[in-house]
Amino acid sequence: MRIPDAMNGSTDNKARGEKDFAELQNLIVGDERIRLDRIEQRLRDPQRRASDLSEVLPEAIQLRGGRDVKLRRSLEPIFEQTFKSSVRRNPDVITETLYPVIGVAIRKAVNAALASMVETLNLTLDHSFSPQALKWRLEALRSGKSFGEIMLAHSVHYAMEQVFLIHRQTGVLLAHVAISEAVVRDADLVSGMLTAIQDFVRDSFSSSGNEGIEDAKVGDFTIWVQQGPLAIIAGVIRGVPPSELKVVFQRALESIHRDFSNELHSFHGDTEPFAAAEPILGTCLLGRSTAESRPTRSRALAIGVGLLCVALGLWAFLGLREIYRANEYLGILKKEPGIAITNTEWTAGRLALYGLRDPLSRDPLKLTAGTGIDPSKVDLHLEAYQSLDLAFRAQRKLNAEKDEIENTLLRFDTGSAVLRPASEDRLEDLVRHLKALFAVAREAKQNAQIEVVGHTDSTGTDDINDVLAVNRAATVVAEMRDLGISDSQFVQRGVGDKQPVRIGTGERDQAYNRSVSFRVIIGQ
Repeated sequence: MRIPDAMNGSTDNKARGEKDFAELQNLIVGDERIRLDRIEQRLRDPQRRASDLSEVLPEAIQLRGGRDVKLRRSLEPIFEQTFKSSVRRNPDVITETLYPVIGVAIRKAVNAALASMVETLNLTLDHSFSPQALKWRLEALRSGKSFGEIMLAHSVHYAMEQVFLIHRQTGVLLAHVAISEAVVRDADLVSGMLTAIQDFVRDSFSSSGNEGIEDAKVGDFTIWVQQGPLAIIAGVIRGVPPSELKVVFQRALESIHRDFSNELHSFHGDTEPFAAAEPILGTCLLGRSTAESRPTRSRALAIGVGLLCVALGLWAFLGLREIYRANEYLGILKKEPGIAITNTEWTAGRLALYGLRDPLSRDPLKLTAGTGIDPSKVDLHLEAYQSLDLAFRAQRKLNAEKDEIENTLLRFDTGSAVLRPASEDRLEDLVRHLKALFAVAREAKQNAQIEVVGHTDSTGTDDINDVLAVNRAATVVAEMRDLGISDSQFVQRGVGDKQPVRIGTGERDQAYNRSVSFRVIIGQ
């Protein structure tokens, strides 16, 4: 069959038109299409995206880090897990890195602690069980000083005669105190000599450049030096000082750094502000004359042994009392439904409990009330399980029905208080869950009531929306009444657009807000 020429012409014209249109389209958007294809290829290439991100990532982190703390909080868990993983994988690297610092600090701390412990034991043994100790405690109360400082002042044959406060960087004497019996030379000269000796020791023997002499012996005198980052305290002592005196020095130096921090940082030669530091230095002027008597060690030892026996008896009594309290507590837990204790451990004054616990059961720590057990000393290792107790089973079913009801939403058309067909189908399921809820509540001897809340979108006025919300709630209550639910089991109210179901102004959000929601109220 031969096609007419007119039809062939029409087909050719159409093909030419499509070709011309394609060429015109290519002229207008061809370059943009090429660029869009390139952008699309770039976005689909993971390596290109990673490369582009790496070029701006440092600047982005810096900008975000300076704006708030969200970036730091986001990265902290990652860094913590990375550090923990690195330590577990290769702990030798961390050990080698910290050894030069930690080793020195540990050695110094152990040596100081041992020396202090030995001296403290001797002083305590000599003075804790004597009439003199009572006198010293009264003196401590009267003077405001601690008993340790008073005991220190009366227990050793020594005298702290002078104390110097020296600026660490410049070596200038900032303040100076001395006892009335001391022979005071030129304090500035003494300060300069101490500074020169410190510099000599630091430059000649210190590898770090930050260390210096801590004590020196000159005839009958001992010089103690306590160094801080900004200032130095030096004391001139006659006799044999106890090691606890260094603690007094350290506290005085810490107080000066705290109270005179600004003056120490901005010091340019004016020592007048540091006159106020002399009372702090005065707390270091401790001592005891040789005329004071010491109690005999044998008498103190006898009293100490007696008190030790009393202490052991008291310790045994307290231990038995704790065991009695623990047994009483375990008896309460054994009777508590939903809690099953399988093992207990009593270590270092802490009670560890192992077993099972239903999430609906009472908090085991709150059950310590009245037993004398400290809840902070109870460690719980209880795995979750579901108890077969009837009350718990009823409560779980009640919670399940409550969740189903509160997750139900009956939606309406715009400006309408008539249920949509889809909502009518959901209404039947809702009534079934309501009846199940009321039945379970009766078994558990609890009252259940349903709050029916009408909502609207935000397109109308407040007056119109309030009326429409009330009508929608009334519609749902009427429908449920027809399906066999009593009015006494409902509380209805309309909130308009004041309590939206979903926050947002989009059409999907507004559609959800044109609805009625439900809230279950459970009471005894």
